[in-house]
Amino acid sequence: MQIWQKLIAYIKKKRDKGYTVMVVPNFQGTTKSLNIPFFLTIFLFCLLVANFYFLFRYPWRLLKISQQEQKIDQLCDIIARQERDLKQINPSIEKTHEMEERLNNTNKLIAEIRETLNSILVKAGQSRSASRGYAYRPISLPSYNLSSADNDLTRLEILNANLEFVEKELEKSEERLEKLYADLKAFNKELDYTPTIWPVYGRITSGFGYRIHPISRKHDFHRGIDISARKGTPIRAAAGGRVVRANFYGGYGWTVIIDHGYGYRTLYAHNRNLVVRQGQYVSKGQVVAYSGDSGNTTGPHLHYEVHVNGKPVNPTTYLWQ
Repeated sequence: MQIWQKLIAYIKKKRDKGYTVMVVPNFQGTTKSLNIPFFLTIFLFCLLVANFYFLFRYPWRLLKISQQEQKIDQLCDIIARQERDLKQINPSIEKTHEMEERLNNTNKLIAEIRETLNSILVKAGQSRSASRGYAYRPISLPSYNLSSADNDLTRLEILNANLEFVEKELEKSEERLEKLYADLKAFNKELDYTPTIWPVYGRITSGFGYRIHPISRKHDFHRGIDISARKGTPIRAAAGGRVVRANFYGGYGWTVIIDHGYGYRTLYAHNRNLVVRQGQYVSKGQVVAYSGDSGNTTGPHLHYEVHVNGKPVNPTTYLWQ
């Protein structure tokens, strides 16, 4: 308050006074003077201060304006790129429908391969190994009714929804493929140890099951099949495995028995001579003996048996190759 009082008192004291500006020439002439009132002096001083303020502030403002113009140019470029991207929304939505069709084709193929694999496993007597079939159901993208009035934002939301849907379905298809691949890989390994090939090619002269024994003429159960073969014909392992018997085996004559794992065993009897020994590992198709007529037999042939989990089964079920 004291400062304001002193200032008011100073203005009252000076208001009737002023300043005199004298102009003195540097050559002979009349000296001129100009009387400036106090309030005009104050006004001119404030005007001068304002001019200095705007004079120094103007370049800084120009710099700020230039920076803002650069930002505006950058934003214009971004908007132009976004507008170009938005024009690609409709083609992208159509692409998601193409992906839907391709996914359906892939899932259908997976289902067909799975069904084929299961049928092969059942045929091979491995129904327990058959996986539960994948029931093919075509997928469908969410349906939207678009009109010309729909803006780009709406179409962009639809595109994002379609992409999210396709991504989830791709993950499911990937899981099915991985499971199918693992099963096929396991089956391929097991197939090497499954007796699927003919140990010798020839005519089946006596089948599996009950029959009249050719020597005893009694009604008995034939545990395998007899395949005609000339003496000295190579006898091959129907699958890979370990030889658990390779010697003379009573009425079977010179016999080879191979344990293939997975519950499979095969027997090859009435051979002339053997070329493997007990404990030896053999591969599928490897020669293990040569056909003959040793043991109780009426002539040269191969007596062939297949056992699954200790029980004899019809070998013709496994003669695929």
